[in-house]
Amino acid sequence: VGSGAQSFQGDKEVAESSLIVKSMLQDLGISDMPLPLPNVTEAVLGKVIEYCEHYRNGTEAFTGVELREMVVSEWDQAFLKADYGLLMGVIEAASYLNIEPLCGVGCRTLADIIHGRTPQEFRKILRIELEPLEVPDDE
Repeated sequence: VGSGAQSFQGDKEVAESSLIVKSMLQDLGISDMPLPLPNVTEAVLGKVIEYCEHYRNGTEAFTGVELREMVVSEWDQAFLKADYGLLMGVIEAASYLNIEPLCGVGCRTLADIIHGRTPQEFRKILRIELEPLEVPDDE
């Protein structure tokens, strides 16, 4: 269950792509009760589940690979081609849920997007607004 009211159904194998969810299932000994994930929006949780279902057989190859050495597959490129807010949400959720391959490929995608950009373009992409600096009065 994401941060909204929507509930997602999935099988245990897919859910256990997340080491956090796997640990919750093992520690609590439950398999048919909803697991609350209040830090993940429904849109982002839907994307995370889609990724985990695609790689349900463990075919992702990014565990333990250096970020700069990653080659993002065509499927991953298409999957992560979204607005920057959703991409950031997927990266945050993958980190929160401890899904290392998704976190890695998300970070690699973001690195490719911002590579060669100016600081102003970078701030615009990530919706970072600068606070005006307050200059102390010389008294």
